Amino acid sequence: MIIAASLFIGGLFLPISNIYAEDLPSALKEVTEKVGEISDVSENQVLSADEKEQKEVRIRKEALSKIFDLTLLEDKDLRNKLSGIKNLSPEQEIIREKLLGMLDENENAYSEMRSRLTDLTAVSEIKQLAIDFKDWRTAVYNPKFEKIVSFILVFQERAILATANDRLAKIMVDIERLETAKLLKKEDTENDISKIINTFRLAEQLNGQAEKLITETLSEELKTSQTALVASSKATSLTTIAASTTMETTLLEATENSEQPSVKALIEESLGHVRSGYNLFLEMAKLIRNKIGI
Repeated sequence: MIIAASLFIGGLFLPISNIYAEDLPSALKEVTEKVGEISDVSENQVLSADEKEQKEVRIRKEALSKIFDLTLLEDKDLRNKLSGIKNLSPEQEIIREKLLGMLDENENAYSEMRSRLTDLTAVSEIKQLAIDFKDWRTAVYNPKFEKIVSFILVFQERAILATANDRLAKIMVDIERLETAKLLKKEDTENDISKIINTFRLAEQLNGQAEKLITETLSEELKTSQTALVASSKATSLTTIAASTTMETTLLEATENSEQPSVKALIEESLGHVRSGYNLFLEMAKLIRNKIGI
């Protein structure tokens, strides 16, 4: 039982842990503890069957409520990250507002699930709600999540690139000072600097491709699926919401399965070049220390 419950929790949250809010680990710990309590109740030889049922109902309701809270934490974290992106184009601003609207749409589902949970009195009913919630995340929440995370990652990496280029500029100033002081020759670092510049340039090009792709893709998807989005915002049934997002899911899958690289692949490749650039920094620093006798 405890293994199955742990897999359920992991299936919901582990694939997206890189974008969690800071307080999410403690919330996950609380859920894990509740799963342990369920196992303890089932193995308790002192409690009667009715007492076990009552205790298990209470613990399962508390555990599922905390799992709902985890999704709310995810939403909060996504909202903060989306809102914190700077220097967007007018088209990207529109996309951001629509992505934030997707998070607003989840409120109907949360309200329905909370209401159902409050009224449940049997273990089997709580298990069914847990299944419904997992199905809702698969059909509705995760497609939205993938869109939002892809959008966020592009602009987070843009900030990383800006930091890397700023560091390169400062290092080049230091190198010029050492050259002026006759402690270094231009040819000592010329090759390394050229490699670093080219590496960061490749990273910027890949990030630019990712930005163009996510902007064009989401602009078209959100425009095409606007009717479905309006319908889902008025729905209160999990089944109805899932049906209304079929178009969004299909569009997302089509994007991921197309011949062109996905946004995720472009960002991963770009970050790989950034890491290579930083490794070159370290190699050049070692060379400079040797040259100037430090």
